[in-house]
Amino acid sequence: AQALTLGAVTLAGNSVLDTTNNGGTAAGNDITIGAVTGGTNNLTLNAGNGAGSDISGTSVSGVGTLTVTQADSASFSGNVAATTVTLTDTNNAITFDGSLTATTLNTAAQGYSVVLNGGATVTNAATFSNTGGVTLGNNSADVLTFTGGVTSTASTTTVSGEVRTDAQALTLGAVTLAGNSVLD
Repeated sequence: AQALTLGAVTLAGNSVLDTTNNGGTAAGNDITIGAVTGGTNNLTLNAGNGAGSDISGTSVSGVGTLTVTQADSASFSGNVAATTVTLTDTNNAITFDGSLTATTLNTAAQGYSVVLNGGATVTNAATFSNTGGVTLGNNSADVLTFTGGVTSTASTTTVSGEVRTDAQALTLGAVTLAGNSVLD
């Protein structure tokens, strides 16, 4: 499978970027994508499960559903905004270095980690089902708001910053404090 590199992208319809040849080459290859403007269209990213088959994105805005199907690792360096964000699987981490804004955040019971380094706003109740760890913030100034509440009990949750739930349930299993933190 060949790597896929794109600059800025405007979605004109629901789109799939897949370096696995629709599953024909499970290992896949890298997907590198610039700023995505969604126009409420859906975007699915699948780089496969091979070592080094990474997804690297900058920012995402106005996407209906953003789905990360599979990759060795996935990272977004800028802000990501979608109605729904669905994180299906990676071999390692799915990292958001900018702010994540979503109505709904879905995770799957797989061994990857989810890293929210730039703050977050998630409207509906969020459950982190992934088992590789959850990082909520990497700086005491980070603010992560889960308006409908948040549950992270499937793996260790690392916190640095403020985690807010607007008076909804905040349920965490094992917690590691990586910096000054507030759970509210």
